[in-house]
Amino acid sequence: MPNPTISDNVAVALAALAERWRGAQASERANFPVYIAEFTAALGVDAPGPAGSGYQLEYPVRVVTPTGDETTHRIDLYKRGHFVM
Repeated sequence: MPNPTISDNVAVALAALAERWRGAQASERANFPVYIAEFTAALGVDAPGPAGSGYQLEYPVRVVTPTGDETTHRIDLYKRGHFVM
């Protein structure tokens, strides 16, 4: 039974996206930004914006190690008040 929450256009776009990426060489740094742009387009939602927008790729987070040292890590995709990926 088809999913009633996904429009036919979105389902077709997601199927095309899956086909396009089938067999893609694994490379998170190279592929993630491109894939997210195409994924959000297929869903018909806004793509991430520039740094500081609250919805961005590579969001910096301060991490304090067990020894007390500080470093910066990155969240692949961050949307304030909604999700991290």
